[in-house]
Amino acid sequence: MANMAAGDHLKKRGGRMSVIFYGLLTAYLLILAARIILANRYYGQKQCPEAGFREELYTVVQPILSGDPGLKSDLLANVEHSRKLRFLWLIDRADQVAIEIAAEICQKPEYGERIEMLYYDEVPPGVNPKIYKIEQAVNKVQTPYMIVLDDDSVIDMEWMNELNLYENSAPEFLITGIPHNYGTTNVWSKLLAAFVNGNALITYFTMAELGDNHSINGMFYILPVAVAKKYQAFTVILEYLCDDLALAEYLTTCGVKIIQSRIGVNVKTTIHSAAHYYQQLRRWMLFSSVYMKRHFSPAAFGLIILPGMIPMMLLLMAAGMNRWALPALLGMLAGKSFLLYRLRQKIIGKPESLSMIGYEMLSDLLLAPIFLLTLIGRPVIIWRNKKIQVTDGKINYLN
Repeated sequence: MANMAAGDHLKKRGGRMSVIFYGLLTAYLLILAARIILANRYYGQKQCPEAGFREELYTVVQPILSGDPGLKSDLLANVEHSRKLRFLWLIDRADQVAIEIAAEICQKPEYGERIEMLYYDEVPPGVNPKIYKIEQAVNKVQTPYMIVLDDDSVIDMEWMNELNLYENSAPEFLITGIPHNYGTTNVWSKLLAAFVNGNALITYFTMAELGDNHSINGMFYILPVAVAKKYQAFTVILEYLCDDLALAEYLTTCGVKIIQSRIGVNVKTTIHSAAHYYQQLRRWMLFSSVYMKRHFSPAAFGLIILPGMIPMMLLLMAAGMNRWALPALLGMLAGKSFLLYRLRQKIIGKPESLSMIGYEMLSDLLLAPIFLLTLIGRPVIIWRNKKIQVTDGKINYLN
């Protein structure tokens, strides 16, 4: 009798576990469907004008720091893919490698005549080096608009004619783009690319469709030079580590319109090891925690945070369930990754190996434990060889 009672108890417990498991799985699929529908709706709202991108109106302002093996190819790609676009390259005087790379590119006359290099001494303590350089460069820009671009990013020029939609739509605006990571040098770079590509469209476009986007993609954004000068945009955020969030928040309070465009920027991040991968994701998650503290909403939690936690919860539950639970979970992740693969093909149109579906599945499973470790650990990162506590978005050095 005791054995029968114990067996009945286990069956009931297993039944409850199954209900919770398949309930979570269903919830995940419904959230995914909502994110894809909202992203598609936002993407389909705008039609690119036939008029071409007026390159002569724009200057790329690009802080440069050597270290990534793809630096030269990325810098060169932006110059090669344009004809009238101007460039301000912001380089540390002590960075001899970056100076040599820039000088080599400028040797070609048709490139050199569009590139101006600005050199910087050591940045003052407690100041964001990227923003410090940009702030110093604003007065050097001779065009109406400036494009702030990271040195590992390549603009997708095919989409730049979309800017014609915005140039006269609002007198004061800040336009942000959509990242696509093509880092495929090793397993860890592919995992990072899978994380970025698996979340970018259904995060940026989804939240923009809901009107709940309060930050920008700091790798690539565009604003009128007059706006930067009028509000001293970069001076105000000099002490901020989370400069993209700080800039968006500050300009919003000034009445500047934040616009999420469909313009793509191709990013290649080289990740050297598992530790490097963990540190990069942890850094992004700490920055995201600052965002959530300031702009928490049911939509942000339900559409962004919760989907990142569910796969690992399902994996832990599947380990103690019947033989069908794990295949159901893996099937769901494979289907999700394939759908997003197809969505990227439709919207971005860049060639991408089918193997990225597998990397995205693995990335989904790794996300939750990294997030939990980030939550329970000290909010400290190593940035430019210094320890910084990430709490309020500012640069807070630790001794």
